[in-house]
Amino acid sequence: MGRKLFFLLVLEFFLVPSTENPIFGYKLVLVWPNTFCQNTQCNTPIPQQFTIHGLWGYDSKSNIVVNCHNGPAFDRSLLNPIEKQLKFDMPGLDRDDEIHWRHQWNKHGKCSGMSVFEYFKEILTLKQQIDIDKSLADKGIKPSFSDFYSAQNIAQAIDRGTYYVPQLECNQDPSGAKQLFQVFFCLDKGKKLTNCPKKHTRYQSQFIASKCTIPLPTGSTDSVKLPPPPPQSPSPAVQ
Repeated sequence: MGRKLFFLLVLEFFLVPSTENPIFGYKLVLVWPNTFCQNTQCNTPIPQQFTIHGLWGYDSKSNIVVNCHNGPAFDRSLLNPIEKQLKFDMPGLDRDDEIHWRHQWNKHGKCSGMSVFEYFKEILTLKQQIDIDKSLADKGIKPSFSDFYSAQNIAQAIDRGTYYVPQLECNQDPSGAKQLFQVFFCLDKGKKLTNCPKKHTRYQSQFIASKCTIPLPTGSTDSVKLPPPPPQSPSPAVQ
């Protein structure tokens, strides 16, 4: 074997990302569109229900597994039987739906060991098992610019409505107020919904607990809002 070929093989070995690690579990990630669309130009109308960001596998160290080399290429035609439901539950908020689906497949779906159809069908099936919107509404938590709720109460409302302990991700609006951004549901390796762990893993500490500490310690006073649709720019007057 020539030295150049040997070097290339060694280089290829080390370039295989650690993201090829076996899947230890999954996170179903749901996003609140009104929060997402505050900082980007979204398609209209903006959905007024939680939509699906993606289904992300993670390894035994709770690192999100991404950009695997295995897995078939994305083919939209395979999604024809479920495309209508995908458009409703998993729209591309600031981009074409297909671009969103393709990105999620290439970054996360290829690591799942599922086919394109199986991956997105599984996402829709999981979404049907949890109704965050109803869970929050039943506890009087509704979109508002002025009403704030403790993050603890938001998490408890989702837990009691869906029977699964979630993790929350918050960010800040332009005034610095905390607002709910995403809700994470945890799944085991077999893709069965389960309670999210109370102990912060490295991934949770970096992304989940940065602006909205979930799970929260007893007595936490963190206040979070669920923003309504962002104000739309007025249409120009007809001359």
